[in-house]
Amino acid sequence: MQKTENVKGIAARAAMWSARHRTLAILGWIAFVVGVTILSGQIGTRNAVDSDYGHGDSGRAEHIVQQAGFPVQPAGEMVIVQNRAGTDRAAAIADLTKQLTATGNVADVQPAIESPDKRSSLIAFSISGDPETAKDRVAPALDTVARVQAAHADLYIAEGGDASGDKLIGDDLDKGLNRLGMLSIPVTLGILLVAFGAVVSALLPVALAVTAVVAAIGLLAAASRLAPADETTMHVMLLVGLAVGVDYCLFYIRRERDERRAGADAHRALVIAAQTSGRSIWVSGLTVIVAMAGMFITFDTTFVSFAVGTILVVATTMLGSLTVLPAMLSALGDKVDAVKIPGLYRKRSDGRFWTASCGWCWPSRCSRRSSRWVRSP
Repeated sequence: MQKTENVKGIAARAAMWSARHRTLAILGWIAFVVGVTILSGQIGTRNAVDSDYGHGDSGRAEHIVQQAGFPVQPAGEMVIVQNRAGTDRAAAIADLTKQLTATGNVADVQPAIESPDKRSSLIAFSISGDPETAKDRVAPALDTVARVQAAHADLYIAEGGDASGDKLIGDDLDKGLNRLGMLSIPVTLGILLVAFGAVVSALLPVALAVTAVVAAIGLLAAASRLAPADETTMHVMLLVGLAVGVDYCLFYIRRERDERRAGADAHRALVIAAQTSGRSIWVSGLTVIVAMAGMFITFDTTFVSFAVGTILVVATTMLGSLTVLPAMLSALGDKVDAVKIPGLYRKRSDGRFWTASCGWCWPSRCSRRSSRWVRSP
């Protein structure tokens, strides 16, 4: 592609360079995503532990206790055995104590403590190993308690504690977030298929957003050395990255397609899209980054982790939108409208909704001339 006019602005210059060196831009993006993913697998992500979450006076106290060198206390668990209809608990307590003692990762099983009303008994024990990761080793104890409850259905037998609470709550939270993340991609793709009416145009924003999220998660591994990552940060990054990635691509692709349909050649359409939508992406990305940086002043581990994750994913998405996206549009040309969906694809997009939201002028006072938006007299 030959440079035929003076292109101004960082976004437009990046787009034109990528369009002229589209093979290098596309392969460079792929190498970047693969590289940071491999690097993150080698160094791992440092997740926040309980002592990282305190701040202020409580945080300082937590760090003082941690640095004092006190013996690490294992995660404590308790099982309650309670009468439902005057049934004797002795056999169940003996069975439970025996089975817990023989269960893996269970240590220091205590004798049962009886309540003053003689209706309940409490058995305390510990989960061996690091208490921070005890939730990963509490499953055998939960299975043992469930077996004893099934064998003594006339009693109420239930387990509670640090490890079991973290596991039950954490598993439900992770399951919900994973389901949300997996549903967001096909739902987004379906919306884009309706909006564009062409498969290639719909797939391009999703592909860019997903690769940007993967790269940002890889960069999070390095950033976690400075700010430990909260376990929910990656889910937030997926949702934010998918949102801004699709949004930025929508700006660019829609404008470039409209210019091509209005009669502009491929180079002119890309220049106009770069100088308008590209600049909007640049400004919007920087605005989001500055806004997310405000969470740093909370000094809270969760908010700081969210700030780092969202800044990384927005910056990575912005980089891809200003480089590899113009390169892909240049390489595809009119094939960006390939695999049209009957009934959804429209050759012109001068519908009332899109015209009203073009952002250049009031719809009643604008017209298109020479592939430019100009104000009508």
